[in-house]
Amino acid sequence: MKNTQIQVIEKKVTALVITAETMPDATEILSRLNQMLDKLTIEKEKLTQPLNATLKEIRSRYKESEVKLETAINTIRSKMSEYQTAEQARITLQERQIAKLASKGTLTIDKAVARLEGLGRPLATVSVDSGSLSFVTVPQFEIINFKKLPDSFKLPNEVEIRKAQKANINIPGVRFYTIQSPRNSR
Repeated sequence: MKNTQIQVIEKKVTALVITAETMPDATEILSRLNQMLDKLTIEKEKLTQPLNATLKEIRSRYKESEVKLETAINTIRSKMSEYQTAEQARITLQERQIAKLASKGTLTIDKAVARLEGLGRPLATVSVDSGSLSFVTVPQFEIINFKKLPDSFKLPNEVEIRKAQKANINIPGVRFYTIQSPRNSR
């Protein structure tokens, strides 16, 4: 189908006003458009089905290895993250303890500075022949008490709501309604 044909169709559809009198014309246009789309889809699938079959075979050939490699990569990343996070937390705790002792006067400033310098730092970057990595701080969160969470941060379970709607079960705070959606047979 040519772009000029599609542009003509788009203009007709945009200009179309639906009323009781124009409903038969709109149905005719809708049916013809759906028929055109069906033909276009058939033509497209003649080309894409063999490619998709080949793609599926190639993906299945490599899937098992990809999964094993991704699992190994995720395991190493997780272990590195756990270590780095724990190491950073340990150092932060020791820094606070030293600062507390210094503020109380239990520890001189010189000794506090010496202890802080002696704490060391976790590696920020690591470089090797095959690559490098660096650590970045990534904000995270965990819901620790869902009941205290403000409503604006809760998502409705739409699957369960639809099940309740089909079973005619009322849910406080939910309004069930219907719309008229055209179904075209061609």
